[in-house]
Amino acid sequence: MNEEEYAIKVIKGDLGDPTLFFQLKRGFHVIAVVSNYLRHDPESLGHAAVIEWINDAVAKPEDYAGRDPKFNP
Repeated sequence: MNEEEYAIKVIKGDLGDPTLFFQLKRGFHVIAVVSNYLRHDPESLGHAAVIEWINDAVAKPEDYAGRDPKFNP
């Protein structure tokens, strides 16, 4: 599986990833997956999830616009 498929499986709960799972449970959302983040990291193989947290108390609908739907739970 590629890095995006991995992230999607973690988001959907089909695969465990302690770090990303912790962040998702605290309201963060994956907005992208990038390569060459830490190229020499053997665990990530150089890939990373780009995450964001939006404060629902002040957010407007346009703050959620443009998210890639493949990363929705």
